[in-house]
Amino acid sequence: MFRLIRFLFTFLICVAIWWAATTYQLGSKTLWGHMKAIAGSKESKQLVDEVKKKAGEVKVKVKQDGKGAAKKASKKVKKEVKDRFSDEERKALREVIKEKLKGEEPARDKEPARGEESAKDKAPAPAEKPASE
Repeated sequence: MFRLIRFLFTFLICVAIWWAATTYQLGSKTLWGHMKAIAGSKESKQLVDEVKKKAGEVKVKVKQDGKGAAKKASKKVKKEVKDRFSDEERKALREVIKEKLKGEEPARDKEPARGEESAKDKAPAPAEKPASE
């Protein structure tokens, strides 16, 4: 419910700003008219063209440098990553773990599924005291 109210409030604020920008005159034009005139000016078009040109140059440079940098980084990582244990040590460790876990059930941290009894439910009920007469 709160999300709906927040959405409606935000929507109403946006509509009010749009209405004010297209209705109220600021000199000879509305705010919307001024923004359209600025966006359509020669200087703003020149700015857009220069930004696109510079972004294209940066994109090409990043692609060229990125490929080389990725190769260098992968080589560096391969050199840095060293296996701490040999295959024989791993096998021996697995055997030790298997021996330690033989006959033991792994601990269950989760709640029992529906229909299953928990350990509390399986515990025997305390014996009733005989009624004294």
